[in-house]
Amino acid sequence: MDRTDLNDRMSLLYVGVATQQRVVLLAWEFLAYGSTDAELHIRLLQRIAPLLPEPLQVRITFFGDAEFRAVELQQFCRTQHWHGHVGVKSDTLFHTGDGVWQPLRTIPVQPGERHYLSNLTITAQHAFGPVNLIIDGNPKEEAPRYWVLDQVADRHAWRRGRTRFWIEPTNRDLKRAGFGLEQSALEDAARLSSNAFGHGGDLPLDASSRPVGDCEWPAHHLGSPAQTGL
Repeated sequence: MDRTDLNDRMSLLYVGVATQQRVVLLAWEFLAYGSTDAELHIRLLQRIAPLLPEPLQVRITFFGDAEFRAVELQQFCRTQHWHGHVGVKSDTLFHTGDGVWQPLRTIPVQPGERHYLSNLTITAQHAFGPVNLIIDGNPKEEAPRYWVLDQVADRHAWRRGRTRFWIEPTNRDLKRAGFGLEQSALEDAARLSSNAFGHGGDLPLDASSRPVGDCEWPAHHLGSPAQTGL
């Protein structure tokens, strides 16, 4: 799931399946410019849930950056038996079982280091857990990145987490190449959605004016367990 801004006039929130270093959109909403909240994120996921295969058959992992870190959203994914792998901010409070809350940024990490921690509880407000943690001290970035997940935190999980960055070329396709949403002069969200995605080929892509639950997508379109992510 991701949100991308179209200049400074509106935002596009969407969820899709990650495959072949791109994300195939399943459901989306054009919104007023700005950030979004957990209620909207969950509503979008509820629209696509009927399309997805049984989690016992295919490993389904929700990927998102720190905009999608809300505990309510992570709890929803767990009720669906989906895995989660989401970014969190450095000021997120955690403890390791001793009840002493401290921000993630207090964990020492040097450029080039990557740390894996297990069985943490996060946020003093929700005391949510257990979760595992990946801290990536990429030397090319100004600050470490923090990711919480329910699966084992190790180098394999870090590599799976790179799937989230397939969203970046997808956003370029949406805004400038292919769809050219930033070049459109349309201001009406419904018309922009219809013009951009109204003809989705043989894939039952959803426009916000059409309930996604009315469409059927056979599970084999969703790929293998190693490839499937939201």
